Amino acid sequence: MDSDSINNTIHKVKVVNPYCFKIGDTRKYTEYDSNGIGKQLRTKIELKFKPFKEVMLKGNEELPSEMNLAFADFEKIENNQLAHVAFEALDEFQAEKKVMPKAWDLEDSSHFFEISKKIAERYDLKPDEWKEDGL
Repeated sequence: MDSDSINNTIHKVKVVNPYCFKIGDTRKYTEYDSNGIGKQLRTKIELKFKPFKEVMLKGNEELPSEMNLAFADFEKIENNQLAHVAFEALDEFQAEKKVMPKAWDLEDSSHFFEISKKIAERYDLKPDEWKEDGL
């Protein structure tokens, strides 16, 4: 195999469309013959996050917009904060009762709802406007 061959080399690619990609300057390699195969390799990326308390106890207007955050549904952009409230309430429920809430249990769901409202007040989510029958 030629040392000038592009075979068995690794390149960062730019996807052009679902059927085509570019790998940059290839002039130093031998001319393309036919039937090449590209193999996708995933590289590790180290992510760094701010502490949960630092982020959740600040209002949306205090936090800078992060360009690397993507929202799947812009109509439900506030659901991220509600999800955090729900998970925090679930943790509190489990710590208090030593079990997870039972499915379709009215008493557990009412207790979970009350815990959620208390937590939501810390985040200024206006839980007084929530309707219990809207669950």
